[in-house]
Amino acid sequence: MVRLIITTSRHSTPPVRRLAKELARVLFSAKKVNRGGMSYIELFELARGMRAKRVVIIGKGIGGNPGRILFMDCTKDKLEFFPFIIHLRGVIFSEVKSFRNPNNIVPVMCYLKEDEVCEEIAFALDIPYLGVFEKEVFSSFDRVMLVEPVKKKNLGYVVKFIEKKGEVGPKLLILRVIFRKIEV
Repeated sequence: MVRLIITTSRHSTPPVRRLAKELARVLFSAKKVNRGGMSYIELFELARGMRAKRVVIIGKGIGGNPGRILFMDCTKDKLEFFPFIIHLRGVIFSEVKSFRNPNNIVPVMCYLKEDEVCEEIAFALDIPYLGVFEKEVFSSFDRVMLVEPVKKKNLGYVVKFIEKKGEVGPKLLILRVIFRKIEV
């Protein structure tokens, strides 16, 4: 069963497609779907047909690089987006090409201190939020999504995927997270 569908906005670029592909590989029970000319409604219907709970839509930004991430909720009877948008500053793609798909859930943890954005990302992806990073908790999972608040002028958060042997997959540099209702 697929819990999460990852796709791109229309007219995507190679870096946007690469991010979608790599996110589908680092998250549990995720599948990359080529959007083509599908509307949001068609994408919603496809996800419901596959019994997915969420759709992650990666859009392009400046220079065709990944620029924003939207989250669609497929558990309701009508199309709804989660009320926040992640604006990316950049993505650092992994040099390792051969990392494996996880065998179980990839939970979200915050680095050093609790943050609302960590919880919102976990909720939007329908995965557990485990609070502040602790080695004892981390050791019981194959992979963890670590959200690190940075709070610099041009960088708000860094999201990375870590395993016992180190980082895998893409590293997301988040400029800001905007909380607002997204109308369809």
